[in-house]
Amino acid sequence: MIIQILLNLLMSLSLIQTAEACDLVAPPKYVTNYDGDTITFDVHGLQVGDQTISGRTNVRLNGIDAPEMLPQANCEFENHMALVAQQFVERELRNASEIELIVQSKDINGHILSYDRDEFGHPLVDVMIDKRNLANLLLAQKLAVKSLSRFEAWCDPEYVFEEYPKNKLP
Repeated sequence: MIIQILLNLLMSLSLIQTAEACDLVAPPKYVTNYDGDTITFDVHGLQVGDQTISGRTNVRLNGIDAPEMLPQANCEFENHMALVAQQFVERELRNASEIELIVQSKDINGHILSYDRDEFGHPLVDVMIDKRNLANLLLAQKLAVKSLSRFEAWCDPEYVFEEYPKNKLP
């Protein structure tokens, strides 16, 4: 009996040392989000191109553009939609059981990208929340559009009224 306990103890110590030697990657921890498509996580071992990132980092959702908040918003409607998107993303991430960051080399339409960072240097990632793609959730709620660059139509009345019929605003 004592020999079995000692063997189990030695095996568990061996497994702990093996895990430490492998430098296991911890899941990302949500910190905050600036708006609907820029999110801050604490990460350990996020591989972006030839760089490995650990610590607090801002990431950008891959393949979408969410509305901007003031002072970058071009109108009050865009600012309103940015606040709705920000709150949606925060709620989804805070309630998530599992969060995974996937660095992609393809956009949301499957086109191959020649870069893995946005114009501000943020890694472009797919954020998976309980196996659901956060970008797709934002698209379904009309809180983002498929785009690789700044979407300017948030303040265009024709776009707004077509996408958000009267009394259907989020």
